[in-house]
Amino acid sequence: MIKFDKAHWRHTYLLPFCIAAVITAATTWFSHSYKLILVLNSDKCIPGSVFVVDTRQKTVNSGELVMFMSPQTDILPSGINIIKLVAGVEGDLVEIGRFSVTNKKHRFSAPIDNAANALNIDVQKLIGTRTVENGGIFVLGTEPGSYDSRFFGSIKTQQVIGRAYLII
Repeated sequence: MIKFDKAHWRHTYLLPFCIAAVITAATTWFSHSYKLILVLNSDKCIPGSVFVVDTRQKTVNSGELVMFMSPQTDILPSGINIIKLVAGVEGDLVEIGRFSVTNKKHRFSAPIDNAANALNIDVQKLIGTRTVENGGIFVLGTEPGSYDSRFFGSIKTQQVIGRAYLII
């Protein structure tokens, strides 16, 4: 006859169940507030492969990373989740150069030649100053070949999914 041991049952069945319940609750809480993003493609806009996006934080500042839904453009369908650097917020004067983008507070290294050449656009037409429109942010990729606000203009703050943080 098998003798039932209460202490053994508690350690054998109850402890793993409690651990699984805590992990499930933590994962559920995390997934409601954050997204874990893996970027595995070779044509990245910014350096990094693993990001966490805080979907509760929709307001972003210049110099921060942001995840947003892409606008409809000639070469980009709308609704694609993209992570880029915020180079300007509403009212900022953004100066676009051949190798960098500057606002009052920051200068971002961002060569424009590769993307302009790939799109058959004259670089001189892209260089200049722009004021970020009301309710908009100017997004930028720092890698050569990035297609960003220099080409399609500011995005609307309603398109922001959340603030992104580089992990790896």
